[in-house]
Amino acid sequence: MDSLLIIDIPDFLVEYEADVQYGYSSERSKGNLRSVLEKASRGYCMYCYRRIVVDGIGTGHLEHAVEKDYSPKLEQCVPNIGIACSKCNLSYKKKEQQSRIISDDEIQIFEEGNCKLNCTVPCSRYLRKRKN
Repeated sequence: MDSLLIIDIPDFLVEYEADVQYGYSSERSKGNLRSVLEKASRGYCMYCYRRIVVDGIGTGHLEHAVEKDYSPKLEQCVPNIGIACSKCNLSYKKKEQQSRIISDDEIQIFEEGNCKLNCTVPCSRYLRKRKN
């Protein structure tokens, strides 16, 4: 009989605390975000499931699902930020990047929305960008 390896990778469900500041604009808010994402991912990369927390030391990168270069709002959009190993963030992400270009019209629609910085729930405009 052939052996079969099954890996059960859980969903990364982030539980943000109401009184904690999360974001990408300061070291404190980045630290809070890194901590909550490491906890939600159980110390693994959200893409390849490689270990990013070893002996209590986190080596993961804060990673923007939709490129932050498109919009200052995307850079600060907390639901747009995940945790990834350096390989996924720096190498794999670059592959096929040209196929994921967002048009100026789509960016303008996103920018004109009532996006609250440091929100922890993805808005419909962000979800549309991520789907595209």
